[in-house]
Amino acid sequence: MNLNPELTIGIPVFNGEKFLHKKITSILQLGYENFELIISDNASNDKTKEICQSFLEDKRIKYFYHEKNMGAVKNFEFILKKTTGKYFMWSAVDDLILPTHIEKNLEIPIKLREFLNQTDLDFLYLDHQKIFLLKLLMILNM
Repeated sequence: MNLNPELTIGIPVFNGEKFLHKKITSILQLGYENFELIISDNASNDKTKEICQSFLEDKRIKYFYHEKNMGAVKNFEFILKKTTGKYFMWSAVDDLILPTHIEKNLEIPIKLREFLNQTDLDFLYLDHQKIFLLKLLMILNM
């Protein structure tokens, strides 16, 4: 088990049996492996629990079942408190992840961290337009 994952993927779920097996499988089939997957089950009453438990032999997966529904916001907060990765991403239970999604999206924060390490800056603020511009420049290899 990786005690220092680079990325935490958080999946808050309630009654996600329709999509959950494909979702977890899509994450496990990624080329990227240095992650932990935290699934917080908000008192599902379908087969969500059984599906999650069937994947627990993979030590990157952490599954938490809540006996009482705590509401969506608290379920999201619960995941954030459990993260250990350097980077974090939310992933909805009904969204599949393309094979290179994580590598492509980690390029920006990794390059920004490298940039900050080479400067005297402690913090860099980027709004959505600047992040888009950075992605475009990386795509064009500029």
